[in-house]
Amino acid sequence: MSKKDKFEGINNYALYEALSKNPIQMAGRIIELENHFRKYRIHADPNRRKAIIVRLEAAAELSETDPEAAHSDADDILLELIDDEEIVEAYGKIKKWYA
Repeated sequence: MSKKDKFEGINNYALYEALSKNPIQMAGRIIELENHFRKYRIHADPNRRKAIIVRLEAAAELSETDPEAAHSDADDILLELIDDEEIVEAYGKIKKWYA
């Protein structure tokens, strides 16, 4: 099996080939990716995970008396977790309907 066959499905084989010839650059890219995705790992910070669970449980309790407000709170919590301004803006344009 050729090196190229092992990378089947990767769109930019030339980039990976170039990085493989420069281990320091490859290490830098890996560190950059790890730092980028670290903020999306809920389990990386147990306090953050616990805080989210507490807030969602409070929304569940609120839903017994005010489901619309609870749903809105839950939306806010999840959008905060996503942490992407463009996604939040796009989501905000959706008309909400509550039964």
